[in-house]
Amino acid sequence: MRASENTAISGGGFLTAFAALSAAPALRIGDVQLLEVLQALALCAASILAVHARFRIRLPAIWREYGGRYLALLCACAAVSAFSLRLPFYPPPGISALKQPLAISLSRLLELFLAMGSLLFVAGALGRSPKWRRAVLDALAGAAILSACASILGWLLFKEAGIRTPVVYDFSDRVRGFFNEGGPYGMFLVAASLAVLLRAHLQPYRYRFQVPMTLGLFAVALVLSGSKAGLLAAAGLAVPGVLISGSRRQRLTLLAASLLFLGLLAMFQRQLVTYWLVYQDIDEAALYHPATRTT
Repeated sequence: MRASENTAISGGGFLTAFAALSAAPALRIGDVQLLEVLQALALCAASILAVHARFRIRLPAIWREYGGRYLALLCACAAVSAFSLRLPFYPPPGISALKQPLAISLSRLLELFLAMGSLLFVAGALGRSPKWRRAVLDALAGAAILSACASILGWLLFKEAGIRTPVVYDFSDRVRGFFNEGGPYGMFLVAASLAVLLRAHLQPYRYRFQVPMTLGLFAVALVLSGSKAGLLAAAGLAVPGVLISGSRRQRLTLLAASLLFLGLLAMFQRQLVTYWLVYQDIDEAALYHPATRTT
């Protein structure tokens, strides 16, 4: 097997693993996500290839367009982090070394660097290979379907039998998939829905009947997550879909979906008001938080 074929296979493996692990940030070793471990390994592999090629590598256009901007953002974040070191820190007892003052700033900057580099790597690779593009979309959709099924099943077990699972909050019936919280999980489901629609657009004859069932599954998981941001994003994306849809049936479906998500969002109006009231009295609310309370 030629070296170029080996590189293509390993690159495609990294891409599909990126897509699958992006659906499960709660999978981690200590405080380090498995996705971040994979990102670091990909960076090491890319560095080795660059050295082997004597740095004679033609970067994709997206690297030349956005690489400098991301680097400027990273430098700005580093400057703000360094400036914040003048402030006193009161870390709660028992936290890990990565969350201590200074270490947490460095670790967050490293996370940001890995995320930016991975984004450019994935975008550049997918722009060159339709095969990789389809594989990544399939991996993301598959991971999202798995998390949605697990969340719905976990919710049913909690409601009907009182059995708690990691995909449901310990103190409520909101689902969170393989995420730490339901809010980001809801946003992920919206992004996964777009991936499913894009995959169906690339090969409509294969995914014609799967799309409605998959989107319905994601919608149920989104409602159970109670993600206000996810519901608002879903409703907001449905509105332009109404304007650009080609058929009357599609426009009516998207309009009904937008109204449904807005109606569900209105059900969380009391919680949104509570958030605003807590924000106004943040200093007083902090006194009741266990991490800030002194004994």
